[in-house]
Amino acid sequence: MAEINSSMIQLCQKIADGKAGIESFEKHPLAKKMKEGIKDMYRVSIQQVIDKKDELERIKKLVIPKIRKNWSTLINIAEEFLPQGSIGKNVKINFVCGGPWDAYVLVFEQPEIFLDVTKLRIDKVLNIIKHELWHVGYKKSFSSRWRQEYISSNSFTKLAYQVVNEGVGHYYSFQNRVEPVMTYEDWNKRIRLAF
Repeated sequence: MAEINSSMIQLCQKIADGKAGIESFEKHPLAKKMKEGIKDMYRVSIQQVIDKKDELERIKKLVIPKIRKNWSTLINIAEEFLPQGSIGKNVKINFVCGGPWDAYVLVFEQPEIFLDVTKLRIDKVLNIIKHELWHVGYKKSFSSRWRQEYISSNSFTKLAYQVVNEGVGHYYSFQNRVEPVMTYEDWNKRIRLAF
């Protein structure tokens, strides 16, 4: 099951309402993890938090239950190109503010998914989670080679890593936009006539 940490959403709501300052954000355990994991790319914009204020409650009430409801399906789809069970059933998902991307994976004891509520497109959240679950499964399946290939000085190896890791991840992100939807009831007949 997804282990969802939405505690930063409540803090972001308080900041947006003027009931908490940036210093309380800096002390939050997830902010500390983000600083450790993404270092110089970690930034929080109070204006971004304020701009997304109306969506914060929607994320808590609509997105989190949607993730829980579809969790098994999300994992099964994300493992399409991986050994079955490579993602595992328990994955941490952290809703945060202040990351450089809408979603990313940081590795601590285990890989964890971070979703930035100031950049997240709510209508695409399930595809984004499939993308990040792919990264988790790829890391777990190929952990003995992942770091070595990623930091290798061989540019071809870096390219191969990026093509597989990000290519498959983006396949999931854009899946509903690139796969055709067939609306013909007589599709088989049409194919026979064409060939």
